[in-house]
Amino acid sequence: MKNAILRAGNGLISWRSEVRRTMTTEKAETERLQTVYANLQPKQKQLAEGLIAQAARLRVQLDKLNSDIRKNGLTELYTNSDKIDPYTRERPEANLFIKLDKNYQAIIRQLNEMLPPEEDNGDDEISQFRSGM
Repeated sequence: MKNAILRAGNGLISWRSEVRRTMTTEKAETERLQTVYANLQPKQKQLAEGLIAQAARLRVQLDKLNSDIRKNGLTELYTNSDKIDPYTRERPEANLFIKLDKNYQAIIRQLNEMLPPEEDNGDDEISQFRSGM
């Protein structure tokens, strides 16, 4: 990764330090997810701990990959030899992002399925539409 320099106000900051400030840390993401899934039953909380930890790790990796993809793009020119013309291919980071995102979404889906069902008091527009009002 190149250490490009950005101008910020009166001073200079490195691209890496700017990225670090905008990325989620694993600890912060773990705390956020623990708050979101705080009303799980005690047995489910024990099961969810591992899923939350894995989701937090994946989120941090996805943020880093997303930053790299925004900076360098989804594709690159590639060649195996000087004798062959370069061709456009998907960057390995883009492919990895897709795989990790699928895993992250699956974990979040599992966690969401552990949540107790929300009580439907019939006040929202969808409930009123379903009841024919």
